[in-house]
Order: sequence, then structure tokens, then C-alpha cells
Amino acid sequence: MRADQPHLRLSDDERQETLDALAEHMRTGRLDVTEFGDRSSQATAAQTRGEVAELFTDLPEPRPAFVLPNQPAFAPSRALGRRLPAAVVPIAGIAVVAALLLIPRVPVLLLLVPVALVLVVLWLLAGRRAG
Repeated sequence: MRADQPHLRLSDDERQETLDALAEHMRTGRLDVTEFGDRSSQATAAQTRGEVAELFTDLPEPRPAFVLPNQPAFAPSRALGRRLPAAVVPIAGIAVVAALLLIPRVPVLLLLVPVALVLVVLWLLAGRRAG
């Protein structure tokens, strides 16, 4: 259930979840009593998820589960970060096997190049996720 489906009609549970989230914002001081009353009335009268999502555009969490913050449909850096280590390891393995088959007397240092490459890529990815 996502906010990218604003045309879907609300269920009673979703409406109650919306009212609970608004009550939490009033309890923490983000909404005053009047604004809470206005938004609660709008939530009670709302028929679609899109109408509810508009009530939370200027509020942080908590939100109803079906109202997610706007996120791009595809985040290339995250998708690449998850797939890159899985792709590098087999490629490094193939490089080692190819080196063993193609070069009769492979120096040990040549075999360490793919291993070093894998370690550097994993180290860079770990630094990007932490930062």
C-alpha cells in the first residue's frame, strides 16, 4: 500500500490510522487543537488515499503506513550498491581461473590482483553506506 496509488479508496482501518497519526502530532505539539480538528474532519470525510496524503505534506513521521514519503521509483546508487559485490566476486573468480589456464606459470602476485579488487570495492561500498 503506497502513496503512489492516490486513487484507491480508504478503508475504515486506514482512516483510523490517519486519525491516530494526527492525534500523535497534536500530542507532540506539531498541531494545535483547531488544526487537529480541521485535519481530523478532512480525514473523516476523505474517500481516497490521495486526500489523506495531502494532510501530511508538512508533517514528519508518524504517518499512516500507506502514506510514504516521496521516494524516487528507482535509486541507481542503492541498486548498484546491492548488486556490485555480487557481480564482482564471480568476475574475480573467472579472472583467476582464466589466468591459471592461459598463463602457464602465473606469479602469485597476479592472483592477488582480483582479490585486492574485490576488497577495495567492498571497502568503498561500506564507506558509502556508513556515510
